[in-house]
This record gives sequence, C-alpha cells and structure tokens, in this order.
Amino acid sequence: MRIFFPADSTTALPMQWNAWCKVCVDKPCCYPNCLNTNSIAMSKFMRMIVFFDLPVQTKTERRHATAFRNFLLKDGYHMLQFSVYARVCNGNDAVKKHESRLRASLPPNGSIRLLVVTEKQYQSIQILLGNYQPEEAPFVCEQLSFF
Repeated sequence: MRIFFPADSTTALPMQWNAWCKVCVDKPCCYPNCLNTNSIAMSKFMRMIVFFDLPVQTKTERRHATAFRNFLLKDGYHMLQFSVYARVCNGNDAVKKHESRLRASLPPNGSIRLLVVTEKQYQSIQILLGNYQPEEAPFVCEQLSFF
C-alpha cells in the first residue's frame, strides 16, 4: 500500500495513492512526498501503542493517573483516543528503551497494555468513524546522502 501526502494540498491528510498518482503504480515513485511503505527503510520504524485504564476514585488515584498521562506526553506519545497513546520509535533498541521508561513510570494500580507494531502494520489502520489527526500521519523517512 502506498500513501501520498500532496505538497500543494491545503490539508495534511494522507490520501490513497491511486487518487493522486496514476504513473507510479508498481515502480519507484517520481513524487518527493510519496511514501512507498514496502521499502526497506520503512521496515525499521515501529509504533508503540499504550492502552490504559486507571482508577480515578480518590484524589491519590487521580494524581497517579494524571502523572502517568503527563509522562506519556513528555516522552513523545500522542493521544489516538481516550486512554490510547502512540509513539514512533526507530528500531527495536528504541522500543526497548522506551518500554523500560514506561515500566519505570507505571502507577501502583490499574490496567496498562503495550502493543508494538511496525509502521507498515500501523498504516493498515482503518478509521471507521472520525477523521485523521495530523499526529497519525505515517512517519516520513527521508534518507540523506553525503558525498
């Protein structure tokens, strides 16, 4: 699957590939803003998705839940839905690093789950109701060459 981000568009939302480019269907893309998600470079990027359900009955529980949510935001996660946060990592080493940070900041009680998927798997998400958020756009991988 290919996703295209039109450079001249007024919206930053990804469009289906064949809606924008009829030329590069099965060959390398001619547009700089096109993402070919089958490329080798895209396979190293991972998404960490954290699902949590924390108690907020007492003042202490609310404080722990707020501290955990603030940790997620400061650590680079963005909110997909209520109690569902995601972040991009560059390979398994970064995933392990952020997983250890996550484990170190767990509140004393509640339910917290972590799902790690590749960028290609993450791009297969289907939004059934609602719109894409700018934070949900696929991670653009541009390689820089020095001579």
